[in-house]
Amino acid sequence: MIRIEVPKGSSEPQLHMAPRRVNADFTRGIAPSIRSESPSAFEIELKQLGLTIETCLFSPQLREWCHRNKNHVYIPEWLLKRWHMSRSAVAFPLMPSKKEIAHKMSILLVEESGIDQFSAG
Repeated sequence: MIRIEVPKGSSEPQLHMAPRRVNADFTRGIAPSIRSESPSAFEIELKQLGLTIETCLFSPQLREWCHRNKNHVYIPEWLLKRWHMSRSAVAFPLMPSKKEIAHKMSILLVEESGIDQFSAG
């Protein structure tokens, strides 16, 4: 925050900056915690199936759920390794290029207008 002050007997304004707050953990070498308050989809599924971290390895229902969702939600890597599952290299379809989008838009516009783009003249 910047504060502008004109001292008594002076016509020159002075700028004063408030000191910045420093993350005390950072200065002590402790990494900040980045833990979400809401449970992950995996944690929700564990709870719905009535499982714990200790019992989840033996659940066929959880194994099937993990197989279906391994490319879409967080699943612990140790569990995927234990079940010999791996995530797809490309989990989501690639975004189309601007050229592909423009081409598809032109086709839609022509179809909407009802104009036959191959008619002569």
